[in-house]
Amino acid sequence: MGIVIFNSQKGNISNVNIVLGESEIYSKDDIDKAINVTLKYFKENSNGCSLLEIKYIGDKKIMLILIGQLEIIKKK
Repeated sequence: MGIVIFNSQKGNISNVNIVLGESEIYSKDDIDKAINVTLKYFKENSNGCSLLEIKYIGDKKIMLILIGQLEIIKKK
């Protein structure tokens, strides 16, 4: 005989802080759609967890991070 426990609590997105950097690549609508998909997925698949922040730091900063990571890989 086994015990089955169901946790009906979904992921908590009620207090998420959304921080958006500037984008020349993506429209506001594109970013909003991506955020909504992320929120929906988290709520449905992260039982008992709380999402605290979603951050898009902007196109230029992301490019600098990627370039930095490529430089590290090249050195190995």
